[in-house]
Amino acid sequence: MEQVNRNGSGGARADGMTRGRRLLSLLLSTTIFGLAGSFSVGPAYAQPASRQAATSQPVNFSIPAQPLSSAINAFIRATGWQISYSSQLARGKTSVAVVGAMPPSTALERLVAGTGLSVRIGGSGSAALVGSTDASAAAPAGAISLDTIDVQGATSSDPGRTEGTGSYTTTQSSFGKGQTLRELPQTVTVMTHQRIQEQGLKTLEDALEYTPGITVTKESLTTSNFYSRGFEITNFQIDGNSPLLSRSVTQVYAGGLNTSQLDLAIYDRVEVLRGSDALYGTSGEPGGAINLVRKKPTRQLQINALVHGGSWNNYRGELDVSGPLTENGAVRGRLVGVYEDRKYFYDVAKSNKYLLYGIIEADITDSTMLTFGSDVMREDGTTMRRGLPRFSDGADLALPRSTFFGTDDDRWLRNSNRQFVRLDQELGEKWTLGIEASRAHSKVNDRRLDWWGAIDPVTFAGFHSATGHGRQFFRSETQDTLDAVLKGSFHLFGRDHKLILGANTSRYMAGVQTNSRIGSNIPIPNIFEFNPEDYRFNDPYFLTGRSRDKITQKGVYGSLAAKIADPLTLIVGGRLSWYEYRNNYVSYNINTGAVTNTSSTGYKDDNVLTPYLGLVYDLSNQWSAYASAAETYQSQATSLKGPLPGTPLGPVTGRTYEVGIKGSLLDGRLNTSLALYHINRNGEAVRDPAYPPTLGDLGSNCCYLGDGRIVSRGVDVEVSGEIVAGWRIQAGYTFNDNENKAGNGRYSTITPKHMFKLWTSYDFQGQLEGWKVGGGVTAQSSYYQEGEAITFNPSTGQYDGPGVPFKFTEPGRAVVDLFVQYKIDQHWTMALNVNNVFDKKYYQTVGWTDLGNWYGPPRNFLLSARASF
Repeated sequence: MEQVNRNGSGGARADGMTRGRRLLSLLLSTTIFGLAGSFSVGPAYAQPASRQAATSQPVNFSIPAQPLSSAINAFIRATGWQISYSSQLARGKTSVAVVGAMPPSTALERLVAGTGLSVRIGGSGSAALVGSTDASAAAPAGAISLDTIDVQGATSSDPGRTEGTGSYTTTQSSFGKGQTLRELPQTVTVMTHQRIQEQGLKTLEDALEYTPGITVTKESLTTSNFYSRGFEITNFQIDGNSPLLSRSVTQVYAGGLNTSQLDLAIYDRVEVLRGSDALYGTSGEPGGAINLVRKKPTRQLQINALVHGGSWNNYRGELDVSGPLTENGAVRGRLVGVYEDRKYFYDVAKSNKYLLYGIIEADITDSTMLTFGSDVMREDGTTMRRGLPRFSDGADLALPRSTFFGTDDDRWLRNSNRQFVRLDQELGEKWTLGIEASRAHSKVNDRRLDWWGAIDPVTFAGFHSATGHGRQFFRSETQDTLDAVLKGSFHLFGRDHKLILGANTSRYMAGVQTNSRIGSNIPIPNIFEFNPEDYRFNDPYFLTGRSRDKITQKGVYGSLAAKIADPLTLIVGGRLSWYEYRNNYVSYNINTGAVTNTSSTGYKDDNVLTPYLGLVYDLSNQWSAYASAAETYQSQATSLKGPLPGTPLGPVTGRTYEVGIKGSLLDGRLNTSLALYHINRNGEAVRDPAYPPTLGDLGSNCCYLGDGRIVSRGVDVEVSGEIVAGWRIQAGYTFNDNENKAGNGRYSTITPKHMFKLWTSYDFQGQLEGWKVGGGVTAQSSYYQEGEAITFNPSTGQYDGPGVPFKFTEPGRAVVDLFVQYKIDQHWTMALNVNNVFDKKYYQTVGWTDLGNWYGPPRNFLLSARASF
């Protein structure tokens, strides 16, 4: 068997690695320096002594005897090492149990004792497993066997990294600033790299559609809203930092550009916290928070590529290169590129996108790491904005799923970029300080002719253009954030306790310019005869409005996890927040350009305290019980309370009570959780009958009472991970019952009472080794929408006639997906996904009678080829 010394001057592998480092360095330099400006890393530093020594420090192991490949994965999760080994050598072998504190090298040798394999230690944090013949052969230091090998666990700075683990779960989450899932007394779901890869999920919207407990509603082909436990999720984070302002159904212009259609190619995993994010979020609903964790550079060179093609001319390619940029690995980089060209099952709709992402980590000293990076995305397409209508009484039009209401020259052009820089400083053995600054910026040129209108069941009329002959929107968003967090542990009263102190601030600036064409709304006599090609206009656009928003948020927070008894941890914390909002709007006469109206809105909330309390009781090494109470708030200062002229209402507060039990089984390969929750949302504005509607001085409305009360309660159950060797599963069941106490009805009618989401896969062994099959089901109970449709008034020629009550129900459904994969060799893999196998026709989103109804995708196929080196 050929052995190659990586340090040998003439070795092919050494030459390849050197060329790889040079190429990666060149690509990253071009990408990051070109996109994010100039950053200085300084000279190539020697590998820090303390980081080298860390690989020999004792680690607490608890790895039971099991198939050797599974035991290696458990070792990787515990240490972060990279292990290279032959899949043929590992086949059919069982490891020895390893329990106790010991250096990783010792643990690895014990793990393979009796298997006939030997351990060959390579560089810092890496090793190879070789057969007895290879082990007895002389080999230079640092050599690695070049048989058919599996490289597992290419080490990175992310302790919760899921890439390369092949797992549906992880032990750590960025929520809680590095705490384990069992240490967090709330429900957290993780969509790992393996789940994302197997299902061919490309955007955040794709991933959340399959995430347990989450309801996704579509607003357009480019924007969606997400709900948990009956409330909208408005808190989006990247790497656990300050939330990016998301688009909400309660916001007209603010938010959305920096959070919609986030491409998953640059993220390792998606983490979803259900309930109130009292400490690390800012203002928002008590539904939860979403955190995306970026891919980090690896200490070993790796190259991954993907090409796929699917139904409706859906084509995509990805290239992901990562590894050391210096010989000693003190500077590491990663570069990801994506190109996508696709159409949709809707006629006319299409999209073209490219994405570049680059990140560099540099070990400045033995205790200091600098990270900086950037990503840029350009997306150009023709989209549909408002979805499908219904009959005015709520009945379904039964339109073909390919129906497109728009024009073929509608255009959505978005350019987005982000830059970030982070400094991590170790302060002694138990404390760390992290500081990160980031900027997210997006611009959109949105040109469209929208259509809406409830349809008369007899004449089929009622459909019309919503904005005359069309509008053009120029939108921009910029959000700057700064985060600092100090965390560590200390010993007091004979026990270790953990403390987190942090502060963050963000400034959000948005602008919208609205241009319109001259022309009145266009009625469609018969909706079933609508043809997009009939409504092309070349008329010029004229300025009709400008709006600017500025939102400033800042806060300080702290959390103490006190070990008050050996099995019991008390978590107390809180956040003190400040929030300020300003909006200026100017409207213009479309014919003369003269200013017709101006308005200014401004308000702020100061010293808003959101407390947090939790208890975690360790029932055993595998099971823990917990309870928590957490709060959020959301400003509603645009609603005023009497007497006239009115004063701003206080913020809406949400409080989540949760009790549950969590299990970490099979050495962390399988995680389970059961949670019971009760949410109160108090203080929501309701109209004060003592006062007529009145416009306030700053464009705010008077008068309201802060008496609204929403209650949501339910159950979340989840299991994720590996049941037995090769069989992985992620399944979640959610029950939710929500109520509007003020309105005496259901608060969120679009949230199903019952949801069940399952995905599972199995790796065959023996004669079928290399084959993997999998599948899943996304099921939910029925839900409904009700309201009042405004009808056409012949006397005015406008849709200001009497209202027609409606209520319609979307039946329960179960959508089945299947997956098969074949591993051709150690480098190449082919996979086929079949989604909606039984071609179920359903509405993924139900809106109203005039707009907002969206079909779910018909049966579709996706063929993928992956390469890994």
